[in-house]
Amino acid sequence: MFRERKMYDRYFKQKRGYVPVSYFYLHSKRPWHPDNEIVAYHLPEVPMFARLYHEGWHHYLRARINKPPQWLSEGFGEYFEGCRLGPSGNLVYGLNRTQLERLHEAFFNVYPDTQKHKDKYDNRPLKELFGLSKEWFMRKSDKNPNYSLSWGACYFLRHHPNPEYQRLLTKALRALRPGASRSENSRLVRRIMFRQIPPERFQADFEAFIKQLRAPGEEAFYSGYRAYKSRQYESALAKFEEARQADPLYYRPWLYKGYAYFRLNKYSEAASFLGTSLELYPENAPAYKQLVKANCRCGRWEDALSVADQAARIMPSLKPEMDKLKQSILKKRGTSESTPRPIPGP
Repeated sequence: MFRERKMYDRYFKQKRGYVPVSYFYLHSKRPWHPDNEIVAYHLPEVPMFARLYHEGWHHYLRARINKPPQWLSEGFGEYFEGCRLGPSGNLVYGLNRTQLERLHEAFFNVYPDTQKHKDKYDNRPLKELFGLSKEWFMRKSDKNPNYSLSWGACYFLRHHPNPEYQRLLTKALRALRPGASRSENSRLVRRIMFRQIPPERFQADFEAFIKQLRAPGEEAFYSGYRAYKSRQYESALAKFEEARQADPLYYRPWLYKGYAYFRLNKYSEAASFLGTSLELYPENAPAYKQLVKANCRCGRWEDALSVADQAARIMPSLKPEMDKLKQSILKKRGTSESTPRPIPGP
């Protein structure tokens, strides 16, 4: 666990020659070998533990099955990211909101008038997904749908009301062979999945299940999003608040309340909600920029500089832009008639 992202990047560059997008599990192909490690960097509590659950699942699975099907490995990694700690320290299963919104917006057109991801992702049938090699699954592309579809497939098999699908999942997990290749395990699982259920029915049941699936406050959020896009900011705020109350740990209602307050020239409120959204989802470049602007509009120069530093620390790719922004802030602070006492940020 590294204190800063740049230290994590340096470690990975030296060890593997590249830098991954986020937390990573390194596997030596030998169960419980000391070289097996989850590599991470410090983030706020909610996103940090969600990613640790994901990589912890990889550690657990790979200790038993060296080469599992890629969709099953990553799909359940995303599944565990949706879990939360219960009051007694147990994991409470929940929805991965990020993957669900991608499926609803990009694949199944659940909210056609608020579709952010239109034409961004390539859809593919589950029969094809279940047979993908690791190389094809992990390919770098803005249109790669595999993580979202894999999460959807695992959630579908785990929670569909028809017990037939839950039994299929149990059979598939039991059929995995510790010493088999990935392609061999993938063929085993795919045969089990479609032995009794035709692929067409499997696909139709999957799509129907995902389309009707709703996260807490989801419809309120999209109602607020429509109002926001129509510049009805007061109405949007009410709907975003409804969505926030339904799921306080989901970042988007906080984020868009911040955006709406900014549009209403209520910069202090905007800064508060934008700051909380970054605690829940800290790798959001537009939110950092908006938070810097909100603090500047309030005359909170020190807070604006602090946010710029935080953005560069968590997202090193932003450092050149943040350095320029800091120079601009220092000039504005220097030419201001009076510099208010810094007010602690949200």
